[in-house]
Amino acid sequence: MNDCTHLGHIISADCDDKSDIISRCNTLCGQINNVLCYFGKCQSVIRQKFMFAYCYSLYSSILWDPNTPQAESLHTTWRKGLQKAWNLPANTHCALLVMLRNSLPVIDELAKQTVIFVHQYLSNDSYLIHFTNYHGMYVGSTFSLIGQNVFLCCSKFKLSIYDIPCLPVSHTYRYWHSSVSP
Repeated sequence: MNDCTHLGHIISADCDDKSDIISRCNTLCGQINNVLCYFGKCQSVIRQKFMFAYCYSLYSSILWDPNTPQAESLHTTWRKGLQKAWNLPANTHCALLVMLRNSLPVIDELAKQTVIFVHQYLSNDSYLIHFTNYHGMYVGSTFSLIGQNVFLCCSKFKLSIYDIPCLPVSHTYRYWHSSVSP
């Protein structure tokens, strides 16, 4: 047996996120279809709010490798669900979806959650937790998923890796929203 399920997540013996991301993508697709089926006669804004309330649970996704094709598949599933909620054609540009829903794209939301996660654990009172995060970010960054995710955030939003611990958690949404808005 190579995989086991723990708290709803699939843990692989080879530490590959592929199975967990595919499972989460399938779950997300089912949740989106349920919302659209049960609330199909509601206004688009209401359907979108229900989708965020019932479908947008990306727990532990900050520990996934964001550069995998499976992660992109999750983002695509979410965008297609939003297009259906708004009754938009399939060729609608992603930037339009960001403006309509007045929130961040999934990849940017995951980047924001990564920064919040790292910030909280770097400022943790436990030396072990602080050291593990510090080592993952600054020393073993190319081998650590936390380090890879932080570097992705930094390159995407033109931050230095040393800016992450100084970025106030309460300002992350405003910072991200201003950095992705035209």
